[in-house]
Parts: sequence; C-alpha cells; structure tokens
Amino acid sequence: MPILAISFALVLWKVDVPLPSKQSAFRVKLARIDWLGSLTLVTAVGSLLVAVTLKTAEEMPWSSPAVWGLSVISVIALVSFVFVEMYVSREPILPMRLLSQRTPACVAVSNFFLSFVGFSLLYNVPIYFTAVRLQTASQAGLHLLPNSVGSNNSD
Repeated sequence: MPILAISFALVLWKVDVPLPSKQSAFRVKLARIDWLGSLTLVTAVGSLLVAVTLKTAEEMPWSSPAVWGLSVISVIALVSFVFVEMYVSREPILPMRLLSQRTPACVAVSNFFLSFVGFSLLYNVPIYFTAVRLQTASQAGLHLLPNSVGSNNSD
C-alpha cells in the first residue's frame, strides 16, 4: 500500500500531460464512435442469441415463425454490418482489411475455435460429473480447477 501511495504522489508531481478541454474532447470521442456498425452488430448477435435461446429453452421448432424470423433478421443485420464496415464507417469496429490478410484472419479463426472449446468444456464437464458420475456440484467444480490454474496468466 505505501508503494501505491508513493507511486501516485510521484505521478501527480512529475507527470504533466496537457489535455484538451473536456467538452471538445468528449464531442470528438462521440463523433468517432461507429454508431451504425455498433447497431448492426448488436442486432445481428442479439437476434441470433434470442433465436437460439427460443429454440432450446422454449423448445420451439426451427420452423417456428419467431425462431425463423429472428434468424433472418440476424443474417440481414450481419450482411448490413459487413457493408457498413466496408463502405460507410470512417473508423470501423472491425476493419474488413484485417480479414483479408492471412495472419489476422487465422488468429480470428483460431480464437473462435479455442473459445468454442473452452466454453464447451466449462459447460459440459460439470454436467458429466454430476449426471454420469453422480458427484456433487462441488466435486464437479473441482475437476475444472486444473483448467483454471493452467489458463491463469501470472506475468
């Protein structure tokens, strides 16, 4: 705690960064936000999540108008997002040039599959140990401990 207080005092004393006026800086920051890209991305992801949730939680068939309609809205919003990011936005959320380059595209695909596997493990391992092995929830959670320890970044 004393080191934190000394560091705070040194930063206040030695660091002098000239800042623009708060009002103009705030307006500039608001103007740089990709509002249309954000709206289309949220619409695409949100409607897809609601459609899948209705299919699984409410046990609606895929042919249900709600599930089908939300899926169509998601696809339309995703296509709109790509169009907005490519042709409309000055500062896009996801510059499409990143996906046309090999290294960033491969990183994005590998992160997608790594996340898919990680979340699948976090969901299915406790279910397996509670339903098949008839262990308590605490015992099932202990099986996730090596995963948590192994993925901890203590740099």
